[in-house]
Amino acid sequence: MSEKIEIDIVRNLKDLLQAFDLRREEFVKKQNVPEEMEFDGNDFSATQIIAKAGGKPIATMRVRYFHDFVKFERMCVIPAYRKQNIPQKVMEFTAEVLKDKGFKRALFFCRPELVKYWKSHGCQPVENMPGTDIGAMKLCPMSWHFTKKEDKLQIKTPAAFFLAEEGKWNRGGR
Repeated sequence: MSEKIEIDIVRNLKDLLQAFDLRREEFVKKQNVPEEMEFDGNDFSATQIIAKAGGKPIATMRVRYFHDFVKFERMCVIPAYRKQNIPQKVMEFTAEVLKDKGFKRALFFCRPELVKYWKSHGCQPVENMPGTDIGAMKLCPMSWHFTKKEDKLQIKTPAAFFLAEEGKWNRGGR
């Protein structure tokens, strides 16, 4: 599997439906998550990320925004690509977009057997926060702190930056 991996924000209906199809296959069909729980209404206020290999969708994640952090949710990577660090690549791409917005930390939940993997990538369990169960699946709270950009988008940022597509702001030498 040496195809070029491309990761981007979902920018059209076709990509959104492909992301939903990945989640439906993994979570609804394989893990028996009820459809109404997987597609809970938060998809319309979140940023969706999609990764493709050779033009075919292989991973997705959604991002929701809170006061001073974001929450990574619904990470889904097809089995053939799980050992290629695709989850970490998706998170790193997403962090770059979020740094422009001034965010510097993310919360996410993972299965207990993945805590060691995420710790090896700089993430830490959230102290004094209990895990949660979704159906038969136990999840552990994790946080990831990343360095925010000093030249993040701000209220005084020139208007032209805000007219660009999400995540494609041209810093023009800033």
